[in-house]
Amino acid sequence: MTVERLHFQTMSTKGCILYVLVLRYKTMLTLYYKPSCPFCQDVLGEAEALNVKLQLKDTATNPEYLEELLSLGGKKQVPFLVDTQNGTAFYESSDIIRYIAEQQATQQSTSFKGVRIYKSEDVCDTCQ
Repeated sequence: MTVERLHFQTMSTKGCILYVLVLRYKTMLTLYYKPSCPFCQDVLGEAEALNVKLQLKDTATNPEYLEELLSLGGKKQVPFLVDTQNGTAFYESSDIIRYIAEQQATQQSTSFKGVRIYKSEDVCDTCQ
């Protein structure tokens, strides 16, 4: 998981400076796929529609990726999704699409958790 830190500085209507720190958590998903596979295309299309970034590993053109796939899943079957953050790995496009949608929904609901607002030392009486 990577953590993206976004800092914002805003000016309140009373002239006080407010600092906002937003943390967003991103999970790394790896998809083993073949471009010619219609089930893989379904997964890729859904990931694009949900704006989910996947690390793509084309097993048709890279023998090393095929070996990785075999060592992780035991079969040459694609699509195969690996979520290293959650320790999850599985086949079947419908299950992968459902998982991606659930992960996206979870990320959206937690993307602004952990928002903290800090006031500077010089806060006017009205803003306290």
